[in-house]
Amino acid sequence: MTRLWEKQDGAMEDKAETENNFRFMVKKRLNVLHREEIGACPAKVEKQKMLSKVFDETFEVYKSLLRI
Repeated sequence: MTRLWEKQDGAMEDKAETENNFRFMVKKRLNVLHREEIGACPAKVEKQKMLSKVFDETFEVYKSLLRI
């Protein structure tokens, strides 16, 4: 089983790459959960802003749960 910070070849990912992967996975899930709300935005830039806003709100909840 491969851990989040370990690549297939066994090399370790750096912190920035791990954070980018985490952000991508969360945004992918949030995009599905908020499909109607995000899909209602007419422009791609607006959709990205909405998704970033939802991500930031969700990340704050994660941080409070983890007490980071």
